[in-house]
Amino acid sequence: MEIEECIAVWYLLNNKKKKLKRRRSLWVHPMLGLRESKGTYNLLHEDLLQDPSKFFNYYLMSIQSFEKLHNILENKLIKKDTTMRRSISSKERLSMTLRYLATGCSLTELHYNYRVGISTASEIIQETCKLIWIFMKEQCIPKPTREKWLEIADGFLKNANYPHCLGAIDGKHIRVIKPQHSGSLYFNYKHL
Repeated sequence: MEIEECIAVWYLLNNKKKKLKRRRSLWVHPMLGLRESKGTYNLLHEDLLQDPSKFFNYYLMSIQSFEKLHNILENKLIKKDTTMRRSISSKERLSMTLRYLATGCSLTELHYNYRVGISTASEIIQETCKLIWIFMKEQCIPKPTREKWLEIADGFLKNANYPHCLGAIDGKHIRVIKPQHSGSLYFNYKHL
């Protein structure tokens, strides 16, 4: 093949690759643009507030707990509206995060239900979880004292005859590197 032919083939292949690259045809997908009228939060949240048992079933949290948590996080969850679109409200952000934590549903499911982008849902969940940890860790998980540790160890000694134990992991499989010559001692029989 001559050099001109090589250049021509390269040029054709290069142009074909450029054409194959998918260009974003929409700024916001029309389905996502209907978030305020057809998104799960706007359709369901007000109805759930009318029935505390349904609210608890949906979020695994009481209405009062939701409101209390929202009041704590609200100032950090509020985002500014832009000229292009309205921001996702702080309550909707909290709702999306709690639903994710309550059900373990996929980000794709949240994307369709709440009508936000998958990456947006991911960012909201990460940010909200981080804020919950920052503002609630001291209240929910107090720093243990020496007396508390001794009380826990005493409980394990009395109930399980396990001395010097401060906690137990129930039924969880933790990945470890098995020691050499340990045979089947570290084999996971649960997942064959």
